[in-house]
Amino acid sequence: MLVFSQQEVNLTIVLSKKDLCPDYATVMEEIQQLYSNITLVAISSEDQDSIDTLKGNLVAGGIGLFIGTSGAGKSTLVNLLQEEFSAKVNAVKRQDGKGKHTTTSSTFVYCPDLDYYVVDTPGFKGIDSHYAMDTKSLFAVIDDLAAACKFSNCQHRTERNCAVKAALENGTLNPTILERYHYNLDKMELLSKRRESWRL
Repeated sequence: MLVFSQQEVNLTIVLSKKDLCPDYATVMEEIQQLYSNITLVAISSEDQDSIDTLKGNLVAGGIGLFIGTSGAGKSTLVNLLQEEFSAKVNAVKRQDGKGKHTTTSSTFVYCPDLDYYVVDTPGFKGIDSHYAMDTKSLFAVIDDLAAACKFSNCQHRTERNCAVKAALENGTLNPTILERYHYNLDKMELLSKRRESWRL
């Protein structure tokens, strides 16, 4: 799941139910190598220390938006962050450890011990409501390199004097990051075209 904070979109990726993933540390390391500027926290409802670690990332007086797929454990986490409110949760499926869809509307919850507000949202299968991609959170390294590209609208594909491609060729840029950057750009373009057709 993701936790968005109000302070310039402070993005935290929460790997929930770590007790169901024996190699979760390896997964976290792979994600951190690709996105070094994002905070990663692995938690389990059975591990209070992990919950306390996440609490330490929630700034007092702030507002966090919890988003993630259905059954990711968002409502369970809300219950663990405070005692006054009890969000409805369901048991996990025995076969795969996945949770069941429970939350059907967004809920605004205050956590008095943390002086923190949480917006618990319904789960989703995908997000397609944005027309453009903000690259600062996930692709800051590409944004920084792009400042030296010859063309201000460089897509880092076939353009001449592209600083991003140069970094790729000299080994200073991880090729997986550029692949994911292009994947997201292509996906946003496709969704934008779909929405144009819907309005016709």
